[in-house]
Amino acid sequence: MTTERDNLEKQLCICERQNINQDALHCIHLQIWGIRRWEEKNSELNYKELHLKLPPNEDSELFSVPKKIPIASGYTPYEYIDNKIIYNGSPIFNNKPVIEVPLPEKDKPRYLKGYSFPFWGTKSPYYELRLNPKNTGRCPGKCLFCHRGYSTGIKLTQTKDILLPEELLNVIINNHGIEVFDHVSHISIITELFGKEDLFLNYIGNFKNLLNKTVGESKTKFGGCAQDIRSKEGLRKLYTIIDEKRYSFTLEVFENRSKIMGKYKALPLEDIIIILKNARKIGFDEIKLNYIAGIDSFLTFKNWIRIFRDLKLIDTIGLSIFTAFFPGQLKLRHHEAWDIEYYLKIIDLVKELNIRFYKSNCFEMGYPLQLLQ
Repeated sequence: MTTERDNLEKQLCICERQNINQDALHCIHLQIWGIRRWEEKNSELNYKELHLKLPPNEDSELFSVPKKIPIASGYTPYEYIDNKIIYNGSPIFNNKPVIEVPLPEKDKPRYLKGYSFPFWGTKSPYYELRLNPKNTGRCPGKCLFCHRGYSTGIKLTQTKDILLPEELLNVIINNHGIEVFDHVSHISIITELFGKEDLFLNYIGNFKNLLNKTVGESKTKFGGCAQDIRSKEGLRKLYTIIDEKRYSFTLEVFENRSKIMGKYKALPLEDIIIILKNARKIGFDEIKLNYIAGIDSFLTFKNWIRIFRDLKLIDTIGLSIFTAFFPGQLKLRHHEAWDIEYYLKIIDLVKELNIRFYKSNCFEMGYPLQLLQ
């Protein structure tokens, strides 16, 4: 009978035949299989995830956000010991140290600050600024694959209904200095808890105007995780506010949407097609789809991505790997997605269809693309 270890060794051989860096394979497998972490007394720590800066991230020209690696509750060939990743008893990544990068907490848990720098810990820590001025921890999406609430054990209770642009900007400047905006490439504002399109759109406009008044005109680009902007009126206003005329929609899965996501996010694909068609008509010159690989079968992905391509409703795709942060999520992973060939076929198909990839350093959307480097 083939064991998990035999299967992993087989995939290492596949990468060797295709001249794929084995470090890249290990980076992906760490997200798929998880990792064990041990204290000096050899007792397992009760954490749900680690943020690790893996060596390939900093060795390449494109830096990358520290990877979220789940703490495995079952079999995994990977261990984290003394800042080294051990695979089946032997160190990998040329025995280089692997640094844990916990995001800064200071006076509040990171999810309640109202902002974060997701590239913290890399050589460009201020590359992206994410704003989440309204955060109750009760996202209406209720997606079964989300790790919110499972990875930290922190009950999210923001003291104010919403952090005003003035408050949020002052906190950022007080904590990091006004010169931090010399290094911020782009600002993304999270929409999931605003509830209404106008509230979100007005917030972007107000924050953008306030930033320009405070620090002067800058090269920082404004965007938004804007899939909550769905009406024609909202899309028109969004187009006038953001700097880069891109519309980004998170399409986590194609199949079983209504079963694994709440009504808030589980729009029928036919409705999503209408939204994207409206975005195209309004003038967005790039439609970006964010896709989580690992829940759908490859055949499902193949059929639907062709439909979106044929309708001219996708220019760029971001790929992330479905990572199970707690044991109950493992059943969501499609059986094909345990093998590296699944991700290689997805990458080959996207290239065949002449769809562009996100850069491999995009926040949580460039992981499988390490196989191309």
